[in-house]
Amino acid sequence: MEFILSRVKSLPAATFFLAAPPAVVLLLYTVSNTSVPNQLYTHTIPHTFRTSKSLHTVNPRSYGMLMDTVEAPVPASCSSCSDREVLARFVQGYWGGWTFASERRLLTGLGKRICAFTDAPLRTDENITTDSEIAKLRRGDVLFGAFQILDVGECHVDFGFGNSEGGFAGCHRFEVYGFPSERRMRVAHVSCNPTKDGGLLGGWAGSWVMGLHGIYARLLFADGMRVVRSKA
Repeated sequence: MEFILSRVKSLPAATFFLAAPPAVVLLLYTVSNTSVPNQLYTHTIPHTFRTSKSLHTVNPRSYGMLMDTVEAPVPASCSSCSDREVLARFVQGYWGGWTFASERRLLTGLGKRICAFTDAPLRTDENITTDSEIAKLRRGDVLFGAFQILDVGECHVDFGFGNSEGGFAGCHRFEVYGFPSERRMRVAHVSCNPTKDGGLLGGWAGSWVMGLHGIYARLLFADGMRVVRSKA
């Protein structure tokens, strides 16, 4: 979706929105809202993410951003799993599920590095594309040539995308948080134009795109939680 969003401004708006017929959007919206029990979707991000080095890396001038967060309780069946284990399973499901399949094939077939950040050195020139490699992500790694690991902790991992000196950039933070008996999994997202304030998408176009992105984000989240539940 980020790869598509980075190019949507170069497409006629009608073409972009006609590609998602209302009936299909309604179906996906229903599925995205019912796939994960007690799921919460908001157009805000946690303060800890807002003030993080990763967010400063993708948006160094603190320009206006589009943002949202999806979260849900970690299943009780995972009570014996560490935060890092839950996070690793979620990451594998999120990037390896059916929702991301088309974008994954597109990016893999492209075979190019399409993300760049002046304040985040790469660990290697190789792109990570397989499940076994995804399970061992480290800071500086690049997933599918498009998502660079900006930060990794025991409870979170930050994926940056776009170009901090271009017209489009953003970041996803995957995070496990809360008390051991009431842990939650969340994915917070921001997108922006890091070189021009308010230069991404606004008005009705921004609302439509964020609406579609919200559905896509919840479907991706469901793929991640499905793997967390299946391996509990």
